[in-house]
Amino acid sequence: MVTHNVKDFPQHLLPAGIDVLSPQRFAADTVALNPAQALVAVTAIADRSGRRGCPRSGAEIMDRLETVYRMTAAAALLRQLT
Repeated sequence: MVTHNVKDFPQHLLPAGIDVLSPQRFAADTVALNPAQALVAVTAIADRSGRRGCPRSGAEIMDRLETVYRMTAAAALLRQLT
């Protein structure tokens, strides 16, 4: 389960096989599984940007992951590939 509300889901009360992760941890774990594919996804997001709102580069997407969503570990892994 991915939630900002991790403290209200203690592991000992969850069914077996269910883990609770913060969005930041989930993003970092997901990027770590396949950083190159994650970078492809960020590039696709950047390519689609501008349809609503201003266009953003891949670097700007990674900046937003860090500053807006506090996904610093995921952004750091992605930046290693650029």
